[in-house]
Amino acid sequence: MEKPELTIEFGLRDACGKFEGLRHFPAVLEKMTQIRKQFESEVDLRLIPFERPLEALLRGGRDAGLSSWNIEGYCRHFNHNGYSFMVPLNGGLTTTPAYVPINFDGRIFDADREVLSTLAKNSSESGIPNYVTVTRDDVRNYIRERFPELKIVASCVKFVGGHKEVFKGEKEYDDAFEGYDYVVPLSQHSTPDFLGRYRSHVKKMVLLALTECNGPVSRECFNHYVRSQCAFFNFRHNPSREFSGDFSCINVPSFPEIGSGCAPNLSRSLLGARVIDLMDLVKLGVDKFKIPAGIRVDTLDVHNIARLVDIFLKNRAEAPAVVESDRTEF
Repeated sequence: MEKPELTIEFGLRDACGKFEGLRHFPAVLEKMTQIRKQFESEVDLRLIPFERPLEALLRGGRDAGLSSWNIEGYCRHFNHNGYSFMVPLNGGLTTTPAYVPINFDGRIFDADREVLSTLAKNSSESGIPNYVTVTRDDVRNYIRERFPELKIVASCVKFVGGHKEVFKGEKEYDDAFEGYDYVVPLSQHSTPDFLGRYRSHVKKMVLLALTECNGPVSRECFNHYVRSQCAFFNFRHNPSREFSGDFSCINVPSFPEIGSGCAPNLSRSLLGARVIDLMDLVKLGVDKFKIPAGIRVDTLDVHNIARLVDIFLKNRAEAPAVVESDRTEF
């Protein structure tokens, strides 16, 4: 009998122990191998590490972990061992009504193009798909044209909201599911009633299982992204790093409004704690999850992965009914 596939993307920097650049690779690879072996009798576990490139302008938020040289080394080694590699280039969040076009052939994006070229080259040579996470459609279009070997993921940052003349509301999801290979919904949108509208695209969904970004007010999240370099490109155009203007976002009433900001919500409103929602989403057909970097936990924590595997196996479409005693959280 063919085993079901379960994909887990994880932040490389926090994967295990002290991060030491490329010297960190053997320890990460060993842990990935051990985890896959632990669950190999039950599930085909696909583990995809990701890390931000230090020099890339669109590198996204939080501290970048790897130089371009280390990105090349990690990508080559992971691909050689049969694993994909992912790089976030999800900066460029629009913060003003005027959409700022990107000339991706410009010199300021030399490092970004080098990273994309590295991913594409290793994918072509190894036959292993590599991934890039982006926010902007123009960046997606550029990658589609220049680096067709790569799989393109719509970042959750794309759905946090923005100026009412720019942000398209739920149409952002409509367009993303049609135009991207995979889509990471905002944590606040990861409820069965909302994502159930996109059931036909369920195999494109990658859900944030654990993340600090759970504040009920999207405008706060938007400003958080801008301040934390997720929108690094826009610092050139919005030095205040704060949104000003008429803000528009997608409100999902079924998402629990617990406290305010990010930290107070971490333990109760993240998807891993909303176990009934998680179970229902697995029943919907979701089989891909993401554990972001920078959440102050080991992103390859065996306990968290074991709980996710358990919930997945008990609630996927072909699984037997779940009893009440199984409703536990991470």
